[in-house]
Formats: sequence, structure tokens, C-alpha cells
Amino acid sequence: MARTTGALLSLEARGQFAGILGYAITKGRQIAKYSKPPSNPNSPLQRTRREMVKFLGSQWKVFLTALIEATWASLASESNLTTFLEYSRFNLNRWTQLKVPTQELPIALVQFKQIYNAPPDAEGGVGSIRVAWRVSNLKAGWGMIVYLSTTPGANPTNSNVVAVIPMKVGTTEVWISGIDPGLWWVGFESFGTKGSQFAQDTNKLVVVT
Repeated sequence: MARTTGALLSLEARGQFAGILGYAITKGRQIAKYSKPPSNPNSPLQRTRREMVKFLGSQWKVFLTALIEATWASLASESNLTTFLEYSRFNLNRWTQLKVPTQELPIALVQFKQIYNAPPDAEGGVGSIRVAWRVSNLKAGWGMIVYLSTTPGANPTNSNVVAVIPMKVGTTEVWISGIDPGLWWVGFESFGTKGSQFAQDTNKLVVVT
């Protein structure tokens, strides 16, 4: 482990240098950390994972009840994690296997199917895609996976998911940015609160400019 004395010609260096070296003072000691930037911070694989991390973080307090929290607390006690971290760890491990997350345990063995008033639709834009649908009854629906493919009827993979969107009663409309220009089939797969999902709701062909 490297040691620094008078880092950056200073006795109290703080902050980052060139986005690689980070300096701080902790308990009166000068600390330096090396942080290697990812080779491709916007890779499809990283986007797929980030979308699920964002979804899980946004939903934790939305559905949480004392009974559900007790289930995750029981698992967390075995791994020395907080209930939120255990819920995140468990579901992100499922996501690496392309299994949808769950709010509670045990996971449902039956397939989930959402009923729509207006089925999922998509429209291409400039470097973006608009997706929308409408439901009046969630029927235990929790989220929607949106993914892209160059061929119709494809399935979500570890590198083609562009959004994981919470389900709600009423109309959902979201613009998804950062999409490469071209012809894309936009796929939709909804999933329920207990880790079950529908094979494919629909897919739409769009043009992104």
C-alpha cells in the first residue's frame, strides 16, 4: 500500500486529481485513493445493470410494509447487511440471470400478465424513444422492462435493456434518451410484485434519428 507525504505539495490535499486520484483527511490522517475510470462507462451491459439499480432504489419505500421488511431483515441478519442492501443484493443477483426482482418472498411460480387499457406503444425521436401505456388495475403489476433489438420477437438480454419503469395506475409516458440512430424493435415485458413476469407484452418498430 502506497503512502503519501505532502501530497500535491500540500499538507492538506482534498478532492480529486485528474479524476483518478482522490485525497481526503480522515481522523487527522491524509488519505489518497486510486480510482480507475471504467473503460466504457456507458456500455450496454452497464446500462442494463444501472437501470435495475435505479428501479430498486426508487421502489424500496413505496411498497415497504412491516411484514415485507421483516422478511428482508431475516435474510439481512444472515449476511450482516441492512434490509435495503439485502433486498438490493438479492434482486441484483437475480437480474444478472435475467430474472426479474421481487418485493417479497417466496417468489411466485405462476406467470404474471398485466391487463392494459392502452397497450405499450413506442415512438422514435432524436436519439430517444417515447414509450407509453395505460392501466386501470395493476393486478400485482410492479414494473416494465423496455429493451431494444434489431429483429422482432427478441428477448431481453444483459446488454439490450434501456429502461426499467415502475408501473402505476393511469397513463405512463417516458422518454428514454441515449439511443443510437437506426431501426429498432422496442420490446416490453411487464413483471409482478413476487418475481414473476410475462414472456412478452408486445414489440414495436421505431426509427431513431
